[in-house]
Amino acid sequence: MKDELLKNKSILLDTNILIAYSKYTNHLDPFFSYLTKHDSIPYITDAISFEFLRYSCTGGEFKKLEGWLLAQDMPMIHSKPEDVETATKLSVMYANKRMADKKQVSFVDMLNAAQLIRYKDEIVLMTTDIHDYPLGIFDRIGVQAIDVVDQVLTVAFIRYNEQKYKKCRLDVDI
Repeated sequence: MKDELLKNKSILLDTNILIAYSKYTNHLDPFFSYLTKHDSIPYITDAISFEFLRYSCTGGEFKKLEGWLLAQDMPMIHSKPEDVETATKLSVMYANKRMADKKQVSFVDMLNAAQLIRYKDEIVLMTTDIHDYPLGIFDRIGVQAIDVVDQVLTVAFIRYNEQKYKKCRLDVDI
């Protein structure tokens, strides 16, 4: 991947990245060091924190995941009412254009998409689930394979494309 695509960017980590990072910390640490070396800062949102922690099945597991998350010391973006409004409009656009590959996109992923819109050129999303961020609105600016113990993670970097969004929004009349 080209270094300049992520240089000096805020990187919003999708929940699937947090799950993989907590499971394969030693394998993903070099990649996160690479991001830091290029002045890229990983962020999460309050919704991503919620989604990550809800995978806990016991109090002990919750405390372990919460402790791991706190130890990462990642800045958190807090959702605003206008993010919910943007997420709702996006969900209508996705449905109208059949952008979600016949599956319903989660509320958290719609909030992630709203964050990409709110922060425009300042933020890039890092995810393993490209289907939640369709190319009718977003650009996939890079893909990175990361070899971990029992699989190879294919990580995509997604950026908001204002021209695509405006066209889609006009088509839907929302």
